[in-house]
Amino acid sequence: MRRAGLDLAIVNSEKLVRYAQIPDDEREAALDLLYDRGEDPIARFTALFREERRRDTDDALAKAPIETRLSRRIVEARREGLEDDLEEALSRYLPLDVINGPLLDGMGEVGRCSAPTS
Repeated sequence: MRRAGLDLAIVNSEKLVRYAQIPDDEREAALDLLYDRGEDPIARFTALFREERRRDTDDALAKAPIETRLSRRIVEARREGLEDDLEEALSRYLPLDVINGPLLDGMGEVGRCSAPTS
């Protein structure tokens, strides 16, 4: 591709799965594979993804309390349903309480997930 002149690719990050959305077992299996940890990390990884795994995250998010929904939307960069959730939160709380509460909690989680680990 570089020979043809491509030196930078543009990616629509809105369609990517965010780090915080990856279940812990999948994240650990991927890290074990990358760092060759444990007994036969390839077998563990392939076994985990051999069958398509159904994700019920949308259903779980819809049933969660409004504070949790707003925080998760920040962490997962989800726009769908955000306006409705904000309207619901603003019907219960003052705007500053929404910002300093669930929205700030979500931003804190984003900072924690994206901070480099040593």
